[in-house]
Amino acid sequence: MTETTSAGGSVPETTSLLTPKGINQIIETFGDIHDYIQLDGTLDVQWPIKFLDYVALPVPLMLSFDHSKTITHFRCHKLLVDTMEAVFTQIKNKGLEPELFSFGGCFSFRPQRTGAKLSAHSWGIAIDLNSESNSQGTSGDMNADVIAVFQQAGFEWGGDWPGRSKDPMHFQFCTGY
Repeated sequence: MTETTSAGGSVPETTSLLTPKGINQIIETFGDIHDYIQLDGTLDVQWPIKFLDYVALPVPLMLSFDHSKTITHFRCHKLLVDTMEAVFTQIKNKGLEPELFSFGGCFSFRPQRTGAKLSAHSWGIAIDLNSESNSQGTSGDMNADVIAVFQQAGFEWGGDWPGRSKDPMHFQFCTGY
C-alpha cells in the first residue's frame, strides 16, 4: 500500500504492525527472547537467525562510533523491516536526510543503560541516531520533523522520557517498557 503525496509521488506507508505496550505485548509481537538466553547470559545464535533481517537505507549513514565508515543497511527484527524502510524513505522524501548524520545501532543484546531489564535493542526494535549530540540525560538536538516521522510510524521517542532516562538519540517500537 502507498499513500499519494501532494507532489504526485508515492511514499510507502508503514506496515499495519501495532506498537506493543509493555513486556507482555513485546513478547507476543516479537517473540520471547528470554527463551534464547543461555546459562552463561549470552544470546543463542538462533535468535538473530530466526528473528532478524536487514533494513536497506535509501542514503548511507555514518557510524557514530567510527566516523570513517558508513552503512547502507542494518539489522532489526524481521517484523519491523518494512516499517523501518518506510520511515527512512519518508525521511529522504521529505528532504530530512541531512538531519540524520550518524547511526548508533539497532539490534544489540544488552541490558538498558539505566536499568536491569533487557533493552528494546535486544529485540531489534530500537534505533539510536545522532548519538554524538543526543546524549542520554540531555535534551539533545534531534530534529522535530524526524521525531514526527518516527512517532507517526508508531515509535516512542526517548527524548520524551523524564530525568536521567531521557534519551534523545533513541527511538523504540514499543511503549511502556
